[in-house]
Amino acid sequence: MKYQWPYLLWLFTLLVWACNPRVDITQINGSISLPIEAILIIDGEPVEVSIEGDFSYVRPVKRPQLLDISYGKLEWTLFLMPDSHMELLIKDQNQDSIKYGGDFKRSNAYLLTTLSIGKKTDQFFNQNWMVIHGLDQAAYVSTIDSLKNTYLRHLSKAKEDDKISADFIDVWTAEINYSFNALILQYPKRFLQFPPAPIDLNEASWEYLQNTEVNHPGYSNLPGYNSYTKTWISFMLRCNMTPTGRS
Repeated sequence: MKYQWPYLLWLFTLLVWACNPRVDITQINGSISLPIEAILIIDGEPVEVSIEGDFSYVRPVKRPQLLDISYGKLEWTLFLMPDSHMELLIKDQNQDSIKYGGDFKRSNAYLLTTLSIGKKTDQFFNQNWMVIHGLDQAAYVSTIDSLKNTYLRHLSKAKEDDKISADFIDVWTAEINYSFNALILQYPKRFLQFPPAPIDLNEASWEYLQNTEVNHPGYSNLPGYNSYTKTWISFMLRCNMTPTGRS
């Protein structure tokens, strides 16, 4: 009996270790040439910037991730992988001054080139919001598809660069699809803002959405995936509460 407790403790420790998958640590070391603020924001977390402009960020990473970063007027997205080490240099308040070193520098440099597409897309929505959401369903889906393909065509050039991570290509493609397809799920709710009667997505729209799988844990760290799944759940709940809802 006296040897039973150590054995049980060892067995418990083994089970705990087996039930918790290995988590790799990713580290970002950065330097800001002309620091204008003492805080850099990474994925909503404040990161202290020293007087000299240096900062360091450590994060446990289980799978590929996309994180939003902001400093001063700069806002951009960062790609991370488990057990990676990156260097980030910010020279001034211009996106062209952002430089990467270490792992996945080419993938993250590519992400910076998508910022101009994002600005044009936001401007298009801001200027045409009511017009877009007054379109019939086929025209609306076609408009969203056209905007999405702007990103996908741009990404097709990156696929030719063998220094850009295949994991990044997969994650960014998924992010594009989920983000824009979430807008299609929101069409019935936003159509003319206050439609005279509840409407549903037609079969063509549902067929279009088949490439965005709702149950995909591998993408659970992607903002687009989370936006899509939340919208999908909200949409299904709303439909089930209306006479025209899908069953």
